Amino acid sequence: MKALFQIISYRGLKSLVFICLRRSYQNLTFAQLFILFTIVSSAPISTADAQKKGFTYTFTHSLDEIYGKGPALVTVETEGRIEDDYVPELQMVKKVYKFESNGGLVLTYPAVSLIDGSYSIELFFRLTQYNAWKRVIDFKNEKSDTGPYIYFRKISFYRTQSNDITPIKPDQYIHYIITRDSTTKMVEIFVDGSSRIKFKDEENLAVVDQDHRLNFFHDNVSMGNEASAGAVAYIKINNYVVKADEAKKNYDNLAKTFNELSKIPPLPKNKEIAKTPPKPLADFVPRPTTEIIFRGKVFNSKNQAAVDAKMKLEYVNGSALEGAGNTHKATGFYLLKLVPGKKYVYTVSAEGYLDYFDTLDLSNAPPNKEIVEDIYLEPIQIGQAMTLTHISFAQSEYALLPSSYPELDRLVSQMKANREMEIEVNGHTDNQGNAKLNVELSENRVKAVKDYLISKGIDSKRIKGKGYGGAKPIASNAKEETRKLNRRVEFTILKY
Repeated sequence: MKALFQIISYRGLKSLVFICLRRSYQNLTFAQLFILFTIVSSAPISTADAQKKGFTYTFTHSLDEIYGKGPALVTVETEGRIEDDYVPELQMVKKVYKFESNGGLVLTYPAVSLIDGSYSIELFFRLTQYNAWKRVIDFKNEKSDTGPYIYFRKISFYRTQSNDITPIKPDQYIHYIITRDSTTKMVEIFVDGSSRIKFKDEENLAVVDQDHRLNFFHDNVSMGNEASAGAVAYIKINNYVVKADEAKKNYDNLAKTFNELSKIPPLPKNKEIAKTPPKPLADFVPRPTTEIIFRGKVFNSKNQAAVDAKMKLEYVNGSALEGAGNTHKATGFYLLKLVPGKKYVYTVSAEGYLDYFDTLDLSNAPPNKEIVEDIYLEPIQIGQAMTLTHISFAQSEYALLPSSYPELDRLVSQMKANREMEIEVNGHTDNQGNAKLNVELSENRVKAVKDYLISKGIDSKRIKGKGYGGAKPIASNAKEETRKLNRRVEFTILKY
């Protein structure tokens, strides 16, 4: 009989609704009313509604999930305490979980599988310090710096996006939602009911990795000073996407929500909840508590399109790798955290582009400085000329100085990676002195560059060369500041 009514509910729904529209309910026969009632009561719930699940933590009594549907949160590093806290933003006193610097909370497997697909994570919390990067959520279990931070009081998703909203004040409670659609890969972050960051997460940066641990407020302190003490009043995790209207509604109704949740009695302590011990910090080495942020975007120099590039920084006087990373595919955004007091050389490379090479001197940089630099890569094209900006010679000499080697080594790598590439090396001087001697000097400098490339394994047939002396200036020769721009070595791509 039930199966029959289900069939009727699917096949007869349209006709019965039509009848209801044409006739008043009091004119329906008993059989028609009975069938309509059966449809309403037995019609299947939509798949989306049926599969909606969530865990809620209010810290009113403990770290338990308030309805007993999920496991308790696990403390990590330093255990905090549940206390009353006045929330001026809501003008109310609420129980919260207060944690020390780098003493966070963890949701472990299998509970964390709730966010394997689309999800939303909602928090209401405050931090006491915003003097650097402060971790909010860690999806990669201490193996990566990607993820949601608050950066010098600004909302940020590290290596991807940053939002220059009015800075958050220390000890100010904020309502924070991060949501991700697993189909479109769109990630959106709402703060106090307003959308602040939105981007396409092509690299799955906002996805929990194979460790299946979702960490809150805890960081691996590899750079130091990346976590803060604070308090959290609310954590809610759902397996669906939160839209803008729902985010605004949740924020507007916070006080009402907390009042209602506070009436729910604590769960009975029938059994001890098994807690997963926190993963120890591996190979912890204290680092300076200050850092310098090096950020910007990488563009195609011809059309200003964002470039998916690789970045690498090394010490100038040594090969120790200090920083590395990729730019964000959609925006070209990059961000690296460095230690002051050093001088770096960095390389930016991408398939189809000439490598970009430059130095970054932080010898006298103050702590917590931010350096912003947009980088423009030259597409590899026939006829494309590129100045070797770090080629050095002694005054009026043509012997290469050792400081020239790193840039030439990168050109060697580029030519080895592109076996069909052929280049012409061109030497130029300013117009000071004897013109004939200037041509001779420029030709000898070209030969020095060619000899170096050949010594590194590049076939001599792939390298042509010519010295022009002062015949092709690119700046005025009237004063030294611009005259030095004319003293240069370039290479032009002949074949690719």
